[in-house]
Amino acid sequence: MGALTRQEWSYRRLHALQVAQDTGQWVGLCNGEGEPVADLAVTGLDATVTNLDTAELSLTIPTAVDEKLTSPVAELIFGDSLGRQDEQTSALVPATDRTMMIVVQGPGGSLDREGYLVDIPGAVGDALGPLSVDVQATHMNELLNWCPCPSVPGTWGDVEFTQWREDASKAESGKGYAQPRTLAPVQEATMFYGHTSKGPAVETIRRIIQDSLDAVGRLHGFDRPHLVVDWTPTPDTDTEVVINRDDRTLWEVLAEPALLFGVSVQVVPWWPGDGEFPTRTGQWDEDYAVGRVIVKKIGEPLWQ
Repeated sequence: MGALTRQEWSYRRLHALQVAQDTGQWVGLCNGEGEPVADLAVTGLDATVTNLDTAELSLTIPTAVDEKLTSPVAELIFGDSLGRQDEQTSALVPATDRTMMIVVQGPGGSLDREGYLVDIPGAVGDALGPLSVDVQATHMNELLNWCPCPSVPGTWGDVEFTQWREDASKAESGKGYAQPRTLAPVQEATMFYGHTSKGPAVETIRRIIQDSLDAVGRLHGFDRPHLVVDWTPTPDTDTEVVINRDDRTLWEVLAEPALLFGVSVQVVPWWPGDGEFPTRTGQWDEDYAVGRVIVKKIGEPLWQ
C-alpha cells in the first residue's frame, strides 16, 4: 500500500499534466517511492534521453523566498538541518541519505514523462542559507545498470544474508575485506553453454529483464517490485536472436544486442491512475509508483 491514496495520486497526476499542457512541461520533486512532494521552479534545465543511454539531467532550483526564509524544497533535498558542510570542500551537502527523484512531465500523457535519480546536489548561498540548489541527476535507465542479469535466475531464491569478513581469495592474498560485507550465496554459470536466451529480439529482451528482476526480488524478499516490464503486444518478426546471460548487469548484457537488432529499452515513471498495462503474468494497476520498462522496436509508436 502506497502512502498516497488513489484520490491523492489522481490530484497530483492531473495537476502535473495540466501544468505541462499549459506551460510545456512540469518539473517536480519526488521521494524515493516516486511520490510527488513539490513542484519545482527551475532554471537552466538540461536533459536529453537517448535510447540505451543512462542520460543525465542538470538544473538549478532557486530556494531563497526572501531574506529570512528558505524554500521548503531546500529542506526536502538537504534534510531538516539544511545539510552539513563537507570538511574537505566546505560545500553544503545533504544531511540525509534519503532517495529523491526529479520527474519531468510533458504534455503528452503518462508516456511523456521522464524520471531522474538525484545524485548529491550542491547549494549556492551565503550565511543566511542557500539561494539556489544545483542538481545533477541520472535517468531511471540507470536502474538497469544496478540490477544483475543472473545466468541461472531460477536458482535465486529466499536465502539468508550473513556478514562476511573474508572470502576464498584470502587464501591467496592473505587479506580479508577492509569492511565486513553482507552477502548471500547465489548460483552462477561456470560455462557458456546452456545459459542463453533465444527468440525474437523484443520478446527475448523483455524476458531476460523480467527474469532478472524476479530473481533479485526473490533473493531480497521484496514484497513489491520497483521495476515492471510492459508486455504490450508488439510486431516482432525478427529471426531468432541469442543473448548470453553472464551475470553482468542488465545494461551490460543487453545494450549491444538491443542496438544491433534495433530495439529501444526505456524506463519511465508509472503512476497510479495512468492506466493499466499488460505484464508477463497479468495486468499492472497497483496503488504505488513503479518504473515501467518499455521494450519495443525503434520507430514503433509509443502506446498509452
